[in-house]
Amino acid sequence: MGESFVIRLNHELSGEQIEQINQNFGDILVKGKIEPSQILERESRDSTHHLPRLVFYFNGKNYGRLYQLIDHINDLSPVVALEEHPERK
Repeated sequence: MGESFVIRLNHELSGEQIEQINQNFGDILVKGKIEPSQILERESRDSTHHLPRLVFYFNGKNYGRLYQLIDHINDLSPVVALEEHPERK
């Protein structure tokens, strides 16, 4: 459980949004809090280096809550025109 869990984002979240996420999803952490991050050293060869990230220490057992967290983050996404992302039809 020593390694942090990383969620790559398509857009930055505000400090207020991250604070709300920590209040609502702190129960899935073994320590610390959910924090914004840039690319981690272990991802140095990753092609997603430009994407913002959330990093935290997931407890490894509450996968339903993890799914809810991801769904919540997706709900925070800005509205994007279908012309930019036709796969979202």
